[in-house]
Amino acid sequence: MNWVATAMGITYLFERKSLKLFLINASYHVITFTGIGLIL
Repeated sequence: MNWVATAMGITYLFERKSLKLFLINASYHVITFTGIGLIL
């Protein structure tokens, strides 16, 4: 999960988007990848 957050964080810093938007999108990916891991 840290790899995704790091890659997304760099993009968000470059695009100057808000921290709130980053946390919403990062949470979505954490939940998605956790669900995929549980299924597999």
